[in-house]
Amino acid sequence: MLTNGLYEKVINDSIEEELRDADKRVDTSKINDAEAPVIFADYIADIVKKRLERINQKDNSVERQIEVVNAIVETVSSMTDEDINGESVSDRAEQLLAVFDKTDTRFAVNESASIERPETSIARSSLFTGAIREPQLDNEFRKEILSCDRIRLRNKRSCQIHPPYKSFP
Repeated sequence: MLTNGLYEKVINDSIEEELRDADKRVDTSKINDAEAPVIFADYIADIVKKRLERINQKDNSVERQIEVVNAIVETVSSMTDEDINGESVSDRAEQLLAVFDKTDTRFAVNESASIERPETSIARSSLFTGAIREPQLDNEFRKEILSCDRIRLRNKRSCQIHPPYKSFP
């Protein structure tokens, strides 16, 4: 049931039926051609995430989730007449976390050393509340800085900070 408020939702069949039966003032707009890829990708991402979570709760099966994801990739490939070779998820069910040169100075003393990763994802946004049991922003920045070889800060002036273990160009 749609409650009163502002929305930015794709009108799917279910919402369309609710709107038809609702005795409310409704404001809609056409999806802009330029924004359509992002809007539809977000819409599909939400649907897929919910279904994968259900599979996880029901079967706790990463293999089944990979099967579903690869079927989606295959469907997109066939419907767009574009070959998406190499974009299917590997059966290994692993996520790439880092790549470094074998000659990287951070591993000079100990080849089996690992880079301390931030607790929060670097691929998704995170909200830092400052709560005691939550990751602290300064610690996360420190871990991020130690894991990279270059930092670019951009504003009106361009500035590059190089960690001490790298030589300046």
